[in-house]
Amino acid sequence: MKYVPELEHSSGSWIVTRKADVSVIGEFYSHYIVSRFNPATCNIETASEYLSRINREIRFNPNDPA
Repeated sequence: MKYVPELEHSSGSWIVTRKADVSVIGEFYSHYIVSRFNPATCNIETASEYLSRINREIRFNPNDPA
């Protein structure tokens, strides 16, 4: 069974990224389309989860000059 997280109240879409290089495949609004991606090769996150993760990575990046 493929894993697609439930959408939170604050999130209306899913972001799909490649696990190999973390590149973004796209933002999707259809549960059916998102469920067709292979979870072994792709990360499927709600838009809220994705943005939270990206913000944490930016905030705690030791190479960030800011």
